[in-house]
Amino acid sequence: MATRGLYGYIKDGKRIAEYNSHDSYPDSLGMDFYTACKENDTFEYPVGDNDISFLMDSLFCEWAYFFDRDDRIFEIWRGFQTEPDPQNPYGQSKNGDYYPCKRILCMRIDDIPSDFFYDDEIETKCKLLQRDSKLGIILP
Repeated sequence: MATRGLYGYIKDGKRIAEYNSHDSYPDSLGMDFYTACKENDTFEYPVGDNDISFLMDSLFCEWAYFFDRDDRIFEIWRGFQTEPDPQNPYGQSKNGDYYPCKRILCMRIDDIPSDFFYDDEIETKCKLLQRDSKLGIILP
């Protein structure tokens, strides 16, 4: 299935992302990227196109994942946003029927359980995990 998304890094406060054309679900790209980042935070995941603007098209960008290696923070972003998020650094402007993707998880990678990505209720789990986390959500 063509589940489009992004994955990439946060370096010096700037997001560097690569488009992913299929299998961007949490239990596929999300888990693969999380595992690679957690096991070896010095590796260079291939990042080529750097089209961060894709986050603003949440009809087509269904999932996105970012890792800040310096602070070891892992983020999950979700598409299909029908309501604006006043804390979204990418604004509150509609693109067609949808608002920009929304960050639904932002926490230290070591605080995320390895079996976290294998569940259909990932958005609910993100809310609960952040609520119970000492770090909580990190806003820009």
